[in-house]
Amino acid sequence: MMNSESRLFPNSIIHRISKTDTRATELASDLEFTYLDPARAEAKAFMKYDIHLLVDYLKRCHDDYIEFMIPNILNSFNQLLKNAPHCDLLQKMGPIIVYGFKEDAQAHFNYEERFLFPYALSLDKSEKELAYSTTEFEKNHPQHIVDIERLLQFFKMLSGELDSFMSFRILMKRLSDLKLEFDVHGLIEDKVLIPKLRSLE
Repeated sequence: MMNSESRLFPNSIIHRISKTDTRATELASDLEFTYLDPARAEAKAFMKYDIHLLVDYLKRCHDDYIEFMIPNILNSFNQLLKNAPHCDLLQKMGPIIVYGFKEDAQAHFNYEERFLFPYALSLDKSEKELAYSTTEFEKNHPQHIVDIERLLQFFKMLSGELDSFMSFRILMKRLSDLKLEFDVHGLIEDKVLIPKLRSLE
């Protein structure tokens, strides 16, 4: 997200969180280094941040995905459908896979915002009023039927037929950007936030 092209995103989550306070600015800086070299990302770099800030980051990510990144992917996909009417696999399976991904992602985000995030903030305040746990989260967290990897694999399979279309190349770039976002989001959630919550349970 922090390469030269990604800096053009007007709703960049890093740019938005860096304007809030000093601690958030530090988080934005650590995130920037993570995006620049995700293969070397380590959870321990984010353990210094408090639960409230991490939840705020994760929630803002969801907003960014739903309001900006996923709609842009859908726009590119719909343009590709118009540009490649003779690609049968794209026309028949594309809408099922792409819109299935959108629905799965929304269910995934909704579950976290309904259960995990309120629970995390409750623990952060030393309140244990919510009947929930990290074990329940890991057991009941909705799994993607159509995940970002499967989506990318589907379109890569069609690259020989579709790569000449600008809409295809834009779509692949946007999907790659979203995969990077999901990878970093998953690192923060699974390797930082959940262990922090376990330590308070």
